[in-house]
Amino acid sequence: MLSTLLRPLSSSFPHTFTGARAFTASAIDYSVFLISRLLNFPPIYLTIPASKQQFLVIAYDYTDAEALARRLAVRPAHLALATEDKKAGLVLSAGAILDSHEGGKMIGSSIIFESDSEQEVHDHVARDPYVTGKVWERWEVLPYLL
Repeated sequence: MLSTLLRPLSSSFPHTFTGARAFTASAIDYSVFLISRLLNFPPIYLTIPASKQQFLVIAYDYTDAEALARRLAVRPAHLALATEDKKAGLVLSAGAILDSHEGGKMIGSSIIFESDSEQEVHDHVARDPYVTGKVWERWEVLPYLL
């Protein structure tokens, strides 16, 4: 049975899809593929588009007494930009970070971007109304895979 399984496996893995880069099988890719063959499911391949990468932005609000008022003042402009970015496919998901579920005070933000580069994400965040309006004191951009 194992030879029957491995013969088609060796001829069909790794695989290339149109619009995605070829990849070398990692242990996880290989395991998922092998399990799909054992269970007689169609082959499953894990691929990442060649040009776009995902990034998680975690932004932290200023903590002074006027920080919340500044956030609320520029929030409509920030949400308008976020809506445009979502429609354009630049932002996949976003939301406020809270001090707690009970308190509900907004103390930061998280955003998942899909972009060509980390620098593009940094530049975009630097132009956000929450940055120019002194809501976000600092932020970090992390490689991410959704």
